[in-house]
Amino acid sequence: MLAWIRFKCTWPGFLGCAVWMGCAVLLSACGKSQHAFFYTSNPEQSLTIVRDQAYVGGPWESALIVAGLPNCQRRYVLKDLPSDQFKINVYQPEPDIFILNTDKRWYVTSLENCAFQTYQTPPPEPGDLLGSFSVKDGQLSYAAISTSKTGQEEGEAAVTPPDETPGNTATPAQ
Repeated sequence: MLAWIRFKCTWPGFLGCAVWMGCAVLLSACGKSQHAFFYTSNPEQSLTIVRDQAYVGGPWESALIVAGLPNCQRRYVLKDLPSDQFKINVYQPEPDIFILNTDKRWYVTSLENCAFQTYQTPPPEPGDLLGSFSVKDGQLSYAAISTSKTGQEEGEAAVTPPDETPGNTATPAQ
Protein backbone atom coordinates (compact mmCIF):
# COMPACT_ATOMS: atom_id res chain seq x y z
CA MET A 1 0.00 0.00 0.00
CA LEU A 2 2.80 2.40 0.93
CA ALA A 3 4.51 1.70 -2.41
CA TRP A 4 1.29 2.66 -4.23
CA ILE A 5 1.10 5.94 -2.32
CA ARG A 6 4.74 6.74 -3.14
CA PHE A 7 4.18 5.84 -6.78
CA LYS A 8 0.90 7.79 -7.18
CA CYS A 9 1.92 10.79 -5.08
CA THR A 10 4.94 11.82 -7.12
CA TRP A 11 5.09 15.32 -8.56
CA PRO A 12 3.20 14.47 -11.83
CA GLY A 13 0.51 12.72 -9.82
CA PHE A 14 0.43 15.40 -7.12
CA LEU A 15 -2.93 16.81 -8.22
CA GLY A 16 -4.53 13.36 -8.09
CA CYS A 17 -3.01 12.76 -4.67
CA ALA A 18 -4.34 16.10 -3.42
CA VAL A 19 -7.82 15.18 -4.63
CA TRP A 20 -7.71 11.84 -2.78
CA MET A 21 -6.41 13.50 0.39
CA GLY A 22 -9.14 16.14 0.11
CA CYS A 23 -11.79 13.41 -0.17
CA ALA A 24 -10.41 11.74 2.94
CA VAL A 25 -10.61 15.03 4.85
CA LEU A 26 -14.18 15.66 3.71
CA LEU A 27 -15.28 12.17 4.68
CA SER A 28 -13.73 12.55 8.11
CA ALA A 29 -15.70 15.78 8.64
CA CYS A 30 -19.09 14.09 8.49
CA GLY A 31 -21.92 15.49 10.56
CA LYS A 32 -23.71 14.25 13.63
CA SER A 33 -26.93 12.58 14.61
CA GLN A 34 -28.70 13.12 17.95
CA HIS A 35 -31.71 11.31 19.42
CA ALA A 36 -33.92 11.92 22.46
CA PHE A 37 -36.83 9.75 23.61
CA PHE A 38 -40.07 10.16 25.53
CA TYR A 39 -41.65 6.87 26.62
CA THR A 40 -45.22 6.50 27.80
CA SER A 41 -46.26 3.99 30.46
CA ASN A 42 -46.30 1.40 27.65
CA PRO A 43 -42.67 0.72 26.62
CA GLU A 44 -43.75 0.07 23.02
CA GLN A 45 -45.08 3.60 22.62
CA SER A 46 -42.78 6.59 22.36
CA LEU A 47 -42.03 9.92 20.77
CA THR A 48 -38.50 10.39 19.47
CA ILE A 49 -36.87 13.56 18.21
CA VAL A 50 -33.98 12.99 15.79
CA ARG A 51 -31.61 15.77 14.72
CA ASP A 52 -29.23 15.11 11.83
CA GLN A 53 -26.39 17.30 10.62
CA ALA A 54 -24.98 16.31 7.21
CA TYR A 55 -21.59 17.94 7.81
CA VAL A 56 -19.88 19.72 10.67
CA GLY A 57 -21.17 23.27 10.93
CA GLY A 58 -24.09 22.55 8.61
CA PRO A 59 -27.79 23.07 9.37
CA TRP A 60 -29.67 20.62 11.59
CA GLU A 61 -32.62 18.70 10.15
CA SER A 62 -35.14 17.52 12.74
CA ALA A 63 -37.73 14.76 12.62
CA LEU A 64 -40.33 13.27 14.94
CA ILE A 65 -40.72 9.49 15.12
CA VAL A 66 -44.10 8.42 16.48
CA ALA A 67 -44.08 4.81 17.65
CA GLY A 68 -47.44 3.32 18.53
CA LEU A 69 -46.28 -0.27 18.34
CA PRO A 70 -47.46 -2.82 17.38
CA ASN A 71 -49.93 -0.82 15.24
CA CYS A 72 -47.73 1.79 13.61
CA GLN A 73 -44.49 3.74 13.49
CA ARG A 74 -43.92 6.83 11.34
CA ARG A 75 -41.31 9.53 10.83
CA TYR A 76 -42.30 13.17 10.20
CA VAL A 77 -39.93 15.95 9.19
CA LEU A 78 -40.09 19.04 11.42
CA LYS A 79 -39.16 21.93 9.12
CA ASP A 80 -37.54 25.26 9.94
CA LEU A 81 -36.80 24.61 13.60
CA PRO A 82 -34.19 26.86 15.20
CA SER A 83 -30.93 25.02 15.78
CA ASP A 84 -29.44 27.33 18.39
CA GLN A 85 -32.48 27.72 20.70
CA PHE A 86 -33.93 24.24 20.13
CA LYS A 87 -36.79 23.39 22.50
CA ILE A 88 -39.98 21.39 21.98
CA ASN A 89 -42.55 21.23 24.80
CA VAL A 90 -44.67 18.07 25.11
CA TYR A 91 -48.29 18.31 26.32
CA GLN A 92 -50.89 15.58 26.80
CA PRO A 93 -54.55 16.63 26.59
CA GLU A 94 -55.90 13.04 26.37
CA PRO A 95 -54.48 9.52 26.62
CA ASP A 96 -52.35 8.65 23.57
CA ILE A 97 -52.70 12.21 22.17
CA PHE A 98 -49.71 14.57 22.39
CA ILE A 99 -49.30 18.21 21.46
CA LEU A 100 -45.82 19.48 20.68
CA ASN A 101 -44.93 23.16 20.70
CA THR A 102 -41.84 25.02 19.58
CA ASP A 103 -41.96 28.79 19.38
CA LYS A 104 -45.04 29.53 17.23
CA ARG A 105 -45.42 26.05 15.75
CA TRP A 106 -47.90 23.51 17.11
CA TYR A 107 -48.02 19.82 16.22
CA VAL A 108 -50.56 17.18 17.25
CA THR A 109 -49.85 13.46 17.13
CA SER A 110 -51.62 10.29 18.16
CA LEU A 111 -50.02 7.03 19.26
CA GLU A 112 -53.10 5.02 18.28
CA ASN A 113 -52.64 5.49 14.52
CA CYS A 114 -49.43 7.58 14.36
CA ALA A 115 -51.32 10.51 12.85
CA PHE A 116 -49.59 13.89 12.73
CA GLN A 117 -50.87 17.41 11.99
CA THR A 118 -49.39 20.88 12.03
CA TYR A 119 -51.35 23.85 13.35
CA GLN A 120 -50.61 27.55 12.95
CA THR A 121 -52.72 28.65 15.93
CA PRO A 122 -52.24 27.31 19.44
CA PRO A 123 -54.93 25.01 20.82
CA PRO A 124 -57.15 26.59 23.51
CA GLU A 125 -56.01 24.02 26.09
CA PRO A 126 -52.91 22.00 25.14
CA GLY A 127 -53.18 19.76 28.20
CA ASP A 128 -50.70 18.91 30.93
CA LEU A 129 -47.07 19.83 30.28
CA LEU A 130 -45.11 16.56 30.50
CA GLY A 131 -41.63 17.81 29.64
CA SER A 132 -39.51 19.14 26.82
CA PHE A 133 -36.90 18.16 24.27
CA SER A 134 -34.01 20.62 24.28
CA VAL A 135 -30.34 21.00 23.48
CA LYS A 136 -28.06 21.60 26.44
CA ASP A 137 -24.28 21.73 26.08
CA GLY A 138 -24.62 20.64 22.46
CA GLN A 139 -26.56 17.45 23.32
CA LEU A 140 -30.24 16.73 22.61
CA SER A 141 -32.19 15.37 25.58
CA TYR A 142 -35.68 15.01 27.01
CA ALA A 143 -36.41 16.39 30.47
CA ALA A 144 -39.64 15.38 32.19
CA ILE A 145 -41.57 17.80 34.36
CA SER A 146 -42.28 15.64 37.35
CA THR A 147 -44.43 16.69 40.26
CA SER A 148 -44.13 15.29 43.72
CA LYS A 149 -47.01 14.22 45.90
CA THR A 150 -47.26 17.73 47.32
CA GLY A 151 -47.83 19.11 43.82
CA GLN A 152 -44.55 20.97 43.66
CA GLU A 153 -42.42 20.87 40.55
CA GLU A 154 -39.10 19.09 40.52
CA GLY A 155 -36.27 21.28 41.75
CA GLU A 156 -38.34 23.14 44.34
CA ALA A 157 -37.53 22.43 47.94
CA ALA A 158 -40.44 21.63 50.19
CA VAL A 159 -40.62 24.11 53.02
CA THR A 160 -41.76 22.61 56.28
CA PRO A 161 -43.15 25.01 58.86
CA PRO A 162 -41.38 25.20 62.20
CA ASP A 163 -42.76 23.18 65.05
CA GLU A 164 -45.31 25.45 66.71
CA THR A 165 -45.81 23.47 69.88
CA PRO A 166 -45.75 25.56 73.09
CA GLY A 167 -42.28 26.00 74.47
CA ASN A 168 -40.49 25.34 71.20
CA THR A 169 -37.87 28.03 70.74
CA ALA A 170 -35.95 26.35 67.89
CA THR A 171 -35.69 28.29 64.68
CA PRO A 172 -35.82 26.53 61.33
CA ALA A 173 -32.52 25.96 59.52
CA GLN A 174 -31.79 28.52 56.85
